[in-house]
Amino acid sequence: MTPALGIADLTHLHRRVQLRGTSRVRSAVGVLSLGPALGAVAVFATVLGVYLALLPADPMLGDPSSFTVAAYRLGQPHFPYPLHTLLGSVFTKLPWSTVAWRVGLLSAVAGAGSASVVYLLVCRMLPKLYPRSHAIIAVHSSAGVAALSFAFSSGLWRASEIPEVYSLNALFTVAVLVLMLRWDDTGSRRSLYLAALFYGLSLGLQYLNLAFLPALVLFAMISARRSDLRGVKPLAFVGAFVVLGLLQFIYLPLRPLGPPPDVSTLGDYWDFALGPWFDIVMGSVGEMEWRVVRRVAGALLVEEFSIIGVLLAAVGVWAWGSRRPRHLVLLLGLFVLSRLALAPVVGLPSVDSSLGFFIVPSSIVVTLFIGVGVFAVQDALRRVRIVPGALRPAVASDAALRWVVAALLIVGSAAYVFGRYSDHKPAQVAAKALAEDTASYSRALLEHLPAGSTLLTDWTFGTPLWYYQFVEGLGRGVEVRSVWPEELPAHAADPNARGDIYVTHHPEEVIRTLSAARFLQYKWMKAYRVVSPEDYLAGAPPAISHPAEVNLANEIVFLGYNLKPTSLRPGESFQVEYFWKALARMRNNYEVFVHFVGSDGRTAFQQDHLPVGGVYSTSEW
Repeated sequence: MTPALGIADLTHLHRRVQLRGTSRVRSAVGVLSLGPALGAVAVFATVLGVYLALLPADPMLGDPSSFTVAAYRLGQPHFPYPLHTLLGSVFTKLPWSTVAWRVGLLSAVAGAGSASVVYLLVCRMLPKLYPRSHAIIAVHSSAGVAALSFAFSSGLWRASEIPEVYSLNALFTVAVLVLMLRWDDTGSRRSLYLAALFYGLSLGLQYLNLAFLPALVLFAMISARRSDLRGVKPLAFVGAFVVLGLLQFIYLPLRPLGPPPDVSTLGDYWDFALGPWFDIVMGSVGEMEWRVVRRVAGALLVEEFSIIGVLLAAVGVWAWGSRRPRHLVLLLGLFVLSRLALAPVVGLPSVDSSLGFFIVPSSIVVTLFIGVGVFAVQDALRRVRIVPGALRPAVASDAALRWVVAALLIVGSAAYVFGRYSDHKPAQVAAKALAEDTASYSRALLEHLPAGSTLLTDWTFGTPLWYYQFVEGLGRGVEVRSVWPEELPAHAADPNARGDIYVTHHPEEVIRTLSAARFLQYKWMKAYRVVSPEDYLAGAPPAISHPAEVNLANEIVFLGYNLKPTSLRPGESFQVEYFWKALARMRNNYEVFVHFVGSDGRTAFQQDHLPVGGVYSTSEW
């Protein structure tokens, strides 16, 4: 006869089953907790590798060179970004490549880091939104799609391959989201205070982050943990951490790099950046056209994420909102407010051409919804078992279905990244080529300009010239002055300017109003020297080291030339100064040709040009 089980035996058996079940749950939780960290590392390494493949080593025109020089000199770009300047200064100390590449590396690391944090956030939220569906492969594949969608959106991608603040701002923005959602779920006040600190720090990277402050405040008011903010003490702590982040602005005044503008105080910062923006916003609130709002709200969505991505994001909004509706206040609030902040100024050249940069914070929200949407679709496929006939034998179980869907997502993501890379590469290769051309011209210009001279340029081209002066030590004796085109004639006639005056990177129609002779040309880049009659008309017979006395048709006598210096080594530069005497008024505009003939009788170098760079044609002699 089989012995009956007693109460004690049943209790022991129940405990064994319970312990086995608990160990399995703990094992699953352990894999799930370890998996996101490994996945985030894989995302970071993959994205960073793609970014670095196209990262320029030469300084680029405009803002990138400004940020690079500011980091190198601990100075000030076009207006203060203290946090970027200080972090960039650390990266300039790295031993690899050029200083421009090192500061660009900060952007690449920040961009890859923000994508990996998106991955971690999706991995963390999905088990909370779908507590009964802990399919690890589905969680990680959905998070991977979200992270890659964000990493290779054109706005973040472009910002991560140049020295700029936008990718670093993305890292701080997504950190604020992670910490706010963690506070809402766990009640961790440390997360709340860190979110306040990171938000304060982000205001030193992008002042438009002020726009989504109402979304943060409203979310705190409706959060499940809103009781944590009752009383003066917790509110004071939150405010103190925001102020702690703003203490970065104590790093003022910064050493200015050159006008415009010289923003050396917080008042200057307000007048240049915040004040005009608020004036535009407040002045256009009642006049904002619906078409502008509609354009900003939907700007670049399809271009960045494709129509499939937008549809998946819509599914994600429904899935997330049906389970955590209060989270939508934070997420959609950030999306809407950060985009509406651009509505009054969209269309301005400085904003419209960089719209992809400005909408990076809202792109974070879109990609989070894409990740949740991908998981929701996978969960729906598992529930309704809508599977093509050819795949049914392979997906007889839920686990098999999840692995097949995950494999399709991996293949699709790889194809997506390759397609985006193929689309992005030509523009970035062209940008690198432009930087290389700018480098060749800038170096040649600074090496050939005489010490003590003044070079007038616009701010866009002045920044790489400052880079080569301050970082590489070229043309230290040359004053590079940034002026607006309308100010160029006045500066060209400035009697207090240092030495000879040269002009580059200004509109040809403005330069033609000056008495300027061609000095140097490299591809599309040209430099001119501002001249006056005293520069080319001699009042007395000059001292000529190589006299010639060659009469040309009784109209002109070639008197000879001077060579400076008189002896040369390979690679050195020199000047040829030649002298003419007019015997009669001429009707023709003759050209001067200079040939250098080798010992074999072949012409090694030839330059044909108008006298005095075209300023004083022979018909005027």
